[in-house]
Amino acid sequence: HAITFVHGNHDVELHWQAVREELSQVLLGHASPLADEAEFLSRIEHAEWFYYVDDVIYVEHGHQYDPFCAMEHIMAPLSPSLPGRLARGFCDVFLRYVVKPTPGLTEHGHESKGVFDYIALGARLGLRGTVDVGLRFVRAILELFRLRREHFSEAARALAREHERRIALLAEAKRIGVGRLRAILALQAPPITKSIRGILASVLLDRIALGLAASLALVILALVGLKAGYFALSAGLVLVAWVLTHRHLAKHRHVCPADQLAERAAHLAQIFPAAVVVKGHTHVPQRVPVQEGATYVNLGSWSEDEGDDEHYAKAARTHLVIHPKPTGLQGELLQWDPIAGPRRLA
Repeated sequence: HAITFVHGNHDVELHWQAVREELSQVLLGHASPLADEAEFLSRIEHAEWFYYVDDVIYVEHGHQYDPFCAMEHIMAPLSPSLPGRLARGFCDVFLRYVVKPTPGLTEHGHESKGVFDYIALGARLGLRGTVDVGLRFVRAILELFRLRREHFSEAARALAREHERRIALLAEAKRIGVGRLRAILALQAPPITKSIRGILASVLLDRIALGLAASLALVILALVGLKAGYFALSAGLVLVAWVLTHRHLAKHRHVCPADQLAERAAHLAQIFPAAVVVKGHTHVPQRVPVQEGATYVNLGSWSEDEGDDEHYAKAARTHLVIHPKPTGLQGELLQWDPIAGPRRLA
């Protein structure tokens, strides 16, 4: 047996060689006492970007297609201002500044939350809790704009050149044309921290600003329009404009990247021909034919939050097995049952 770790946004620390070596030693500690250490360690590999076997399988974590988690340089996931540290994206900032310090917030489920959900959370936490949540959002927003400035710094341009160098080295080591690697890069989403509009939408500031603007317009109309007799009509137009703009903003705020991952899988199967294109990231198992002879599989997850509440994410515990068939290779998505063992995913 052998194991290849395909790095994602939750284990980006594996970029560091020291972390990889420590992980290898942990695995070695679980090996048979009779195992040859050098031979055992030689069967542990790391793929910073993707794992590929010609015409069989292409594996990638998937976070690079999610603007909330994507890193600008997959092969050099470093902070431009502090190259000795890893880069941070929106999710890292939101978790650090808002989610983890706030009682009642989990890492999952924010894709379905709106402004009023966070206001309701603050109300449950009381006046002090509301103020604290608001201050945490302010600190997070300031950090997001600091990251945006980093994207356009001279240090960021130097890091981009280093990333290009590493791409060339990867192409040479894997005997893959640089053009194919750049074709994958073109499919990836830019980090949301590069865009002012993206930052505003990510923390719902655009929705808040819209609500304040509509409220201000109604107040002005109430002061001016009542005497002129056209308040009702004008107020109705303001409310209609607010609803339409709100829907437009909501339509363009894609927090869950499941559709993007599946759509990109079809392109990946063309760039790197494979029977199965595998990703994770969304934690939701999925098996979808994306083109003739190619299937997209999302492996779901094995880790889960602690707790019995319905808001806590439960692991699907799914895994992929590839079988040779007369018609070609076929990927089977199985779910682990602690009693019955592997079974087909329902």
